[in-house]
Amino acid sequence: MSSDTPGPLPPELVALLACPVDASVLAPAPQALLDLLTGEAARRALRNAAGRLVEGPLGQGLVTADGHRLYRVVDGVPVLVVDEAIILTADERAVWLAANALASASAPESPESPK
Repeated sequence: MSSDTPGPLPPELVALLACPVDASVLAPAPQALLDLLTGEAARRALRNAAGRLVEGPLGQGLVTADGHRLYRVVDGVPVLVVDEAIILTADERAVWLAANALASASAPESPESPK
């Protein structure tokens, strides 16, 4: 795995991707969740769906709409392989939910459509 973290995935690309398990939409993982998972990986406490240890920092990831799975993005390439997904725990989902709520609260309101 490269130590260089490419920039974020283009929104146009993310919009085309879906979870291979349930076809739900994917969204970029918030940094707070990536930091939490990176800490777990450093403690050798993070496993993927196949039960294998996840190593290295998580620079990017894509989370399912329900917050149950995270797919890593390695060297700018989304790894949409079912066995490679990280099944998020309740605590990890809570971090994901809190980050989403914070992002929603700080997002500018969209202009109302003309009447």
